[in-house]
Amino acid sequence: MSNEKDIEYVVNNMEFLASMHDLELTDNAPKIAKAKLMFFGKDNWHKCCCVKDDKHFCISPSCLEEIDNKGICDCRLYKKKGD
Repeated sequence: MSNEKDIEYVVNNMEFLASMHDLELTDNAPKIAKAKLMFFGKDNWHKCCCVKDDKHFCISPSCLEEIDNKGICDCRLYKKKGD
């Protein structure tokens, strides 16, 4: 079971990745962080809960393409700023 410190760790890492690409997180970030911890653990939080393949992970080229085309990733985690 994940604890609040682990959730905060994952959210902080997701926020860092978002900032590197001029993106922001949605309000779903804490829920998604908790799911990532449950499915993958703290060391593999970057894996995708929504698409099970080797091409999708947090801020992967596939993820960035989804955001570019739709304004938000398929996981509803990362979005363009202001959207």
